[in-house]
Amino acid sequence: MEKSRKSSILVKKASEIVKNDSKPVKSGINSIVNREGRPTKYNAGRIDQVYEYIEGCESKNALPTIEGYAWFIGTHRDTVNEWERKHKHFSDATKRLKTLQSAFLQSGIVTGEVHPAGGIFLLKNNHKFKDKHEVEHVSDEDRIDGITYLKPKGAKDASTESEADD
Repeated sequence: MEKSRKSSILVKKASEIVKNDSKPVKSGINSIVNREGRPTKYNAGRIDQVYEYIEGCESKNALPTIEGYAWFIGTHRDTVNEWERKHKHFSDATKRLKTLQSAFLQSGIVTGEVHPAGGIFLLKNNHKFKDKHEVEHVSDEDRIDGITYLKPKGAKDASTESEADD
């Protein structure tokens, strides 16, 4: 009993510390935001860096990737993905990067510069490509209009039984 009482006191103290530690800040019209964590490294110059990275990939004939861009600017892929969600113009720039990546993979598969299995895998996973499944429909000539039921030998017909009962 004594042990659980001490742990509940510690939990209460910890929650009070957390509440007092995060200081509310006004942001926008009548909204309060708790600032936690390190400030973002995002700025408008990141958009120019995306295009700089794309140009570098094109000049080297290299596959542009989000991971490559993240390495190029010294951050993590998850950070870049978060910036994409929060900043429309940055998202437009990274969509351009992904479009170039898709075009690079497609042309590389056709010319033999990209291994087909790897290229197809990347296109399916990153660019919503999928296998085409063809379904062949039956023509009117091969259509089945009805099924003829053959009764086994010795079986009685239900319609003749009801007539016999009358």
